[in-house]
Amino acid sequence: MTTSDPIFILARSLSQSEKRAFTRFAKLQTPASVNRYLALFQRLAGMKTYNETLLKQEFGARHFEQLKQQLFKKIMQSLRLYHESGEDEDRVALHLHNHRLLKNRDLPAWAEKELKRAAKIAGEATLHQYGQIIFHRQTEATIASKNISMLRERISEHRAFMKKTVEEIVNEAGYLELFIEVDVINEQFEATRNKAELQVIASFLKTPLLRDEQAALTVRAKILFHFIKGLALYLFCDFKSCAAHMGKVIGYFEKNPRMLLQEEKLYVRSVANRSLGLFHCGLFAESKDLLAKLHAIPVRLPLNGEYRNHLACVLELMHLNRQKNFSRAVALIEKNTALFAESGRPGAVSQQRTYNVFQQATAYRGAGNPKKASQIISSFINERGKGMKKDAYIMARILFMLLRFDLNDQSLLESEIRSVQRFLKKENKLFLFEKKMLQFLNAMLTENSTQQIRRNFQKLKKDLLELKKIAYERNAFMYYDFLDWVESFAR
Repeated sequence: MTTSDPIFILARSLSQSEKRAFTRFAKLQTPASVNRYLALFQRLAGMKTYNETLLKQEFGARHFEQLKQQLFKKIMQSLRLYHESGEDEDRVALHLHNHRLLKNRDLPAWAEKELKRAAKIAGEATLHQYGQIIFHRQTEATIASKNISMLRERISEHRAFMKKTVEEIVNEAGYLELFIEVDVINEQFEATRNKAELQVIASFLKTPLLRDEQAALTVRAKILFHFIKGLALYLFCDFKSCAAHMGKVIGYFEKNPRMLLQEEKLYVRSVANRSLGLFHCGLFAESKDLLAKLHAIPVRLPLNGEYRNHLACVLELMHLNRQKNFSRAVALIEKNTALFAESGRPGAVSQQRTYNVFQQATAYRGAGNPKKASQIISSFINERGKGMKKDAYIMARILFMLLRFDLNDQSLLESEIRSVQRFLKKENKLFLFEKKMLQFLNAMLTENSTQQIRRNFQKLKKDLLELKKIAYERNAFMYYDFLDWVESFAR
């Protein structure tokens, strides 16, 4: 049984309005009583998981592949019609198509109007790829008029245009390369924990394109400049500067609605990142204002809607946990089960998935259910093969040991301590924070007296407070408030 298929993903990706438009389109094309591709679409849209064996039984195995191809073509035709006047690229393509049709019917004046509209939109939206096509169409009209001076003027204008366009394309490509590079760094760690990681970020930030916004030649490049720099500074744990750069990204998007339509997901991510940066700065009211803004962002693509909702839920959970409103935090998780179960999707463990897991564990432990918290963290640890960040994996292993301590599971705790020690030494990740936590847990295995246990907790609390003053070590608290775990025993 095939577990997924592109046609299933495509059918499920349509928004409600796109589904309605496709149904109307399909019924106009073929009567519903004999429309097998519409019946297949409706079946796919209603499925939670793809079951090709079942579909072949219902629709017949012999011509099933041809039916899927037909459905694919019809969905794409419907989407093109639905979005033909939506995005700038679609509008440019529509005006160019109209120009060709009118020119071929000997209506040059009307054709010229369509070409001018295409050129205007392409210029405003910096759709460089259409520049050459528009130039050739304009040149064809000039040659037909036999106006040599106008032709020379067109060629001169086009040379200047192409020079500027190439500069802008190369400039944007440079920022796209840096965007990928900082994302790759972010996949390795969430915050610098040693000098080597610090050097990676410091070296990256010295890249000439990141020195000054003036190096960015287009609106898209300026957006990328601030997003890249903001993300790099977040990894540097300079949350104030990160939030400021994400604010610049948001400002550019909101002044350029066309760009917002083209880069909808990046806008959503920028609002969430600014809220997260403000949260880590302790500016909780401002962070919550951004969270409200995130909830209210209108999105066109269903997948971006899911992404926005997931980010908003995780951020809301962080605020509830900080307020120690654990009952509401658990209620939020259980109300949004599908969003919080995002881990079931294929691919690498995402950043929001990582925050999601630690915040769920915080909520359940705070609500008096350490067993559930332990199950969540254990399941996350088992996902290590999906490309999980090493720092997230280490913090999950440490939190898992603390949760086993909560549950008085001494036998498992003892073996887990030995396993974590071996792993940290092998990976050269045994930093001060990790040493202090392991020292505490080892001591707790051998101590039985109430007085000594109390002293161990007091020492750990003192150690953690000191570690929070050290640049690299305080970053260990990014995922989970380990100090709150210690203080919960005093409460």
